[in-house]
Amino acid sequence: MALHFDYFRSHEEPKDNEYLYLDGNLFLEKGDQMFPGLGGMGGRGGMSPKKMKGMLKSMGIDIDELEGVQEVIIRLKDKDIIIENATVAVMDAHGVKSYQISGEPRESVRLEIPDTDIELVVAQTGVELDEARAALIEFKGDIAATIMKLGTK
Repeated sequence: MALHFDYFRSHEEPKDNEYLYLDGNLFLEKGDQMFPGLGGMGGRGGMSPKKMKGMLKSMGIDIDELEGVQEVIIRLKDKDIIIENATVAVMDAHGVKSYQISGEPRESVRLEIPDTDIELVVAQTGVELDEARAALIEFKGDIAATIMKLGTK
């Protein structure tokens, strides 16, 4: 697919009869922006979302927003990235889906406590498994600090 620019010359104001065509279809009219919201094109108005969606659809690209998203969690080996108040747009380009996520990100270090550590704390302190696990998480896996805290109960 080739872009045919019958429009925008570097430093000239477009004339009333100049347009940008994409494969013979009207893509931008005088006053439209190439990328809405990014300014440019002499500061004139942006392309309407409806026109943008129609243009993308003509190229075989569908964009839809997921409804009801509360948060998105991206799990990495050692931490999670939690995006709260998330907005998720799904772009389907010829069967290949891409997800665009925006929102308020925060990181959370993920701590995995081995069963052997939990069992050691239980053996040394006599507490239940759940209490030992919770204390190890509280002390970020520090066995000695956990045993000292639970041993003083």
